[in-house]
Amino acid sequence: LSLPSVGAAAVYVLVRSLQSGVDLLTPEILVGFLAAMISGVIAIRFLLRVIERWSFLPFAVYRIVVGAYLLFSILRPVCTACGGP
Repeated sequence: LSLPSVGAAAVYVLVRSLQSGVDLLTPEILVGFLAAMISGVIAIRFLLRVIERWSFLPFAVYRIVVGAYLLFSILRPVCTACGGP
């Protein structure tokens, strides 16, 4: 769902950069683009293999545990029943 927003932002930045005369084909930008592309492909392949092998259960458990911890950490100072001030 974010693809149209990200695409529009990329086109906007590209147009603004070209209008202001910024050189977009510098070695630094090209290396950064290639590194992001390669690491993104590796991450997607890895996550697809994890999903094929173990389903979403480990991820769901991880989200519940981290979410509960964060909620407890945030609400603890304002919750007198939880031992806060």
